[in-house]
Formats: sequence, C-alpha cells, structure tokens
Amino acid sequence: ASLIAVRALELQNDPDHEGRRALAEEAMALAVEAGDPRTLAQVLKDCSFALWSPDTLTRRRTVAGELLEVAQWLRDPSLEFWASAVALHVSIESCDLDGAQAARDRAESIAQDLGQPSLRWFATVYGAGWAFMRGELSEGERLSEQALAIGTEAGEPDAMMVYGAQLGGLRYYQGRAGDMLEMMEAGVAANPGISAWRSALATKTAQDMGLT
Repeated sequence: ASLIAVRALELQNDPDHEGRRALAEEAMALAVEAGDPRTLAQVLKDCSFALWSPDTLTRRRTVAGELLEVAQWLRDPSLEFWASAVALHVSIESCDLDGAQAARDRAESIAQDLGQPSLRWFATVYGAGWAFMRGELSEGERLSEQALAIGTEAGEPDAMMVYGAQLGGLRYYQGRAGDMLEMMEAGVAANPGISAWRSALATKTAQDMGLT
C-alpha cells in the first residue's frame, strides 16, 4: 500500500490522471485491508496529494477527514500536522475560510511545538500563502523569505523553487511581473514536467507586455 501510494504521488504531474487516481485508490483500499492505522495514515496523506485536482475535491474532503481521524487516534502530532495541511487545501478550495484558518493555525502550532525544520518550513510557506490570499503582501513577502531561510537550512530541495513561485505571484499582484521573467524562465527550464511554471511564465509575460 505504501509503495503504491508513493508511486501515485511521484506521478502527481503526469498527464495520465486516471492511471494515477487508480493507483491512489488501490493504495488506500490495501491500507484499509491491512488494518494498520499508521500505514493507513501515511497512505491517506500521500494519496490526498496524488489525487489533487479540482474535480476530486469531494473525494479529497473525505480523505482529509479520514486522515485527521486516524492521526488523532494515533496521537501522532506529525501526522496531525499533515492532516491539517490537507484540510487547509481542501477548505480553501471549498471557500471554507473559517475551516482553513483553523487548519492553518493547527499546523502552525504543531510545527512550532515539534520544532522540526521541515514542518516549520511547510508551515511558514502556508503562512505566506495565507497572507497573499488576504492581500497582506508585505507580510507574505516576509514569510516567504523566512520560509526560504528555514528550508535552505533544513536542506529542503524545493525551498528555492517554492520561494520563486511565491515571489512570482507577489510580483504579479504588485504589477511587477517583468521583474520575474528571468527567474520564471529558469524555473521552466529546471522543471520541464511541471506545467504550472510554463503557465506562470506566460501570465507574467502577458502582464509585462500590457496584455493583462
């Protein structure tokens, strides 16, 4: 179950959506059948991200609830952090801002209590995104830079990529997309399998040309 879930997660950006979803559903079914709560929690976490797509929101909401229930039963704060992270994404997509706020606050509290650098990095990234969503651009930029520092120190391989993505969004909101074109072009070259980078580059190029 765990191996199949990881395989589905690795295919997150693969265009074969149905194949990836089939793997995720198979992994979750096997985890339930195995009857091991810790394995189930890990599989639910991985599969919630493997299933990520607008048309799977209802399914992911169910998975998020199951993950939180198992994590709390295990009394494992690390798993509760990930359950909160999944709930945060699902709540925002569902326009449930109160639920999103509660999930973000819970994830932030757990990350601070545990002091694990990787969890602190994720929590700070989420905090920056939350600030951007609320129009608090200066605070969002501060948190993005803080996240970069935490992630770099922790050895997170995606720390710079995530920072670049958040900074690109910030500069777009500020009407300064042209400042990010060189970084976006580098992001496209470094991440050819992630279509979001190409889309971001096109958007920022359009703004720089006065087309948006």
